[in-house]
Amino acid sequence: MSTYDLFIEKGIEKKTIEIVLRCYTNGFSIENIMLITGLTEQEIKDIIQKNTSA
Repeated sequence: MSTYDLFIEKGIEKKTIEIVLRCYTNGFSIENIMLITGLTEQEIKDIIQKNTSA
């Protein structure tokens, strides 16, 4: 994997985290966040736990 690819991957990961958190703070259900992002329930819960005080 090139450095460029690594930066792109990290950027996508960061944006996905932002989307999960925005959805969560606006009252979206875990199921809806799963549909929007394609992440698993556990991945979403991990993101929320690591990035909020909830």
